[in-house]
Amino acid sequence: MPQRIDNILKEIRDELKKIYSGRLKEVILFGSYARGDFKEESDIDIILLLKSLKDVSLERQKYFPVISKISLKHDVVVTVVPFDFEVFQKKRTPLIMNVTREGIRV
Repeated sequence: MPQRIDNILKEIRDELKKIYSGRLKEVILFGSYARGDFKEESDIDIILLLKSLKDVSLERQKYFPVISKISLKHDVVVTVVPFDFEVFQKKRTPLIMNVTREGIRV
């Protein structure tokens, strides 16, 4: 993975820790950067695992300003998919199986 992307991921993780503190369980990179088949125009796909996620739209309101700022700063699209940690552990959807197989913890 390019150092630039690694630095962006660390910045994202650090900012999400500030927002969620003890509720943040994991940040997981998935998609082309995790698989290693990325292109210059590839977006950064991350799963945001939170303790006690009840309202996805409320969580988006919390992280969207920070993610948008980082995206603009680094000229890269960052896609965030929030999940409740316990639901992620129990369900076996194609997305969750894909992230479990190829995901990289940030």
